[in-house]
Amino acid sequence: MNDGGRADLDYCYVTTTGRRSGTPHTIEIWFAQQGDVVYLLSGGGDANDWVKNLRAHPTVGLRLGDRDLICRARVVEDPEEDELARRLLM
Repeated sequence: MNDGGRADLDYCYVTTTGRRSGTPHTIEIWFAQQGDVVYLLSGGGDANDWVKNLRAHPTVGLRLGDRDLICRARVVEDPEEDELARRLLM
């Protein structure tokens, strides 16, 4: 399977748009992928700036290995999906 090296990656880069500044902010973060969905966990929950930013501006940049994507982000609200994401990331 040619996945651009994503199978061996531990982390990705997410670029959000600052909710107040409007400027791009990039973080390095661990991730897990299930099909077309990429899951990220915020250790600080909604308190982290990147989560606040994506809530305000859900279009984000995502770099997975050598692939750059523009994606629509969302915060997982469903408890079963949240449990799945946590299992995948552990």
